[in-house]
Amino acid sequence: MLKPGDVFQPKAFPKLTYIGRSVDEDSTYEEELQEALDDTGTLVVITGASKSGKTVLCHKVVERERYISLSGSQIQSQGDFWEQIAEQLDIPAEWQITESRQNSIHAKAAGKGKVQAIVAAGEASGEIGGSHTTGDSVQRKVLRSNAALIRYIIEQEKVIVLDDFHYIGKDVQKYIARTIKTELFNGLKTIILTLPHRSDDVIRVNPDLIGRTTFIDMP
Repeated sequence: MLKPGDVFQPKAFPKLTYIGRSVDEDSTYEEELQEALDDTGTLVVITGASKSGKTVLCHKVVERERYISLSGSQIQSQGDFWEQIAEQLDIPAEWQITESRQNSIHAKAAGKGKVQAIVAAGEASGEIGGSHTTGDSVQRKVLRSNAALIRYIIEQEKVIVLDDFHYIGKDVQKYIARTIKTELFNGLKTIILTLPHRSDDVIRVNPDLIGRTTFIDMP
């Protein structure tokens, strides 16, 4: 037996009552979003009023393990943007690694596999802190690299879903838009959710995204 709360979930993903909607006779919104994500180098902007189904659509199309959820209401600086991404990936700002003479890495932090991936990228970009020797091993402090985070996201085929983009200040919007534009070429997949009358915010702060953006309007 199911309880009413199990069936009717207006504030969460409706697992039992999800209803797909058609854009026209030939396609659905799910198909449009999937096609946009498959088009490498394209930023996806989904517009619609509150409770129109923007977030639910994203959760329907993007697998849970690939989903990186960011909230514009909590991004007031460039650092907030990267911190939210790192929290979603469960990657700390810094950690200690121990290398033996055989150069095996032992990450003393949550998400060992993720840490090792970021360590490799961080070493390539020079983001390694100081080190000291203990017996037959060398301990080093590793600092998180923003560039390494992006490379990890691209390699793992994850999708950044940035909700309430219109809540972010113009200067930070411009920084995020420029970051996205640069990484789209490298395979970054990003979805921006916003209101209809603010749908062109990302284009206004970075005109270079013209021709690189697909808009999906939710009725």
